[in-house]
Amino acid sequence: MIADIVINSGAYTEPFETRAIYTDFPSRMSLKWEQLHDGDEKSSYYLLELDKVSGVVTVRRSGEYKSLLVFDTSCSTVGQIVTPYGEIPVAINTEYIKVPTVLFPGVEISYFMGEEKNVFSVVIKG
Repeated sequence: MIADIVINSGAYTEPFETRAIYTDFPSRMSLKWEQLHDGDEKSSYYLLELDKVSGVVTVRRSGEYKSLLVFDTSCSTVGQIVTPYGEIPVAINTEYIKVPTVLFPGVEISYFMGEEKNVFSVVIKG
């Protein structure tokens, strides 16, 4: 189904609102969305997948810049960011993952990428 979403991140100065394709099954849920950018940078396409059994969240970005980030509270992971200048491996330590509930219709992830902390959330509106 199509859903309106709001994305918050320490990487953005303002919340980002867009529409996403939302799927929800007993063992997993996913959100796919496009993010337009200013200037010459082309659109980015995101896929967020939550494995409801393991609690692991995977976020894939495609477009001019690509990334694969895996968030797992049980262990550290190594993500990949691919830029026109090369690949960058990044260490990810996930502090917590908030999953969709009746009171919170979205996914929130608190993590450290290296020494930098970020809280990223995708909330499904009404």
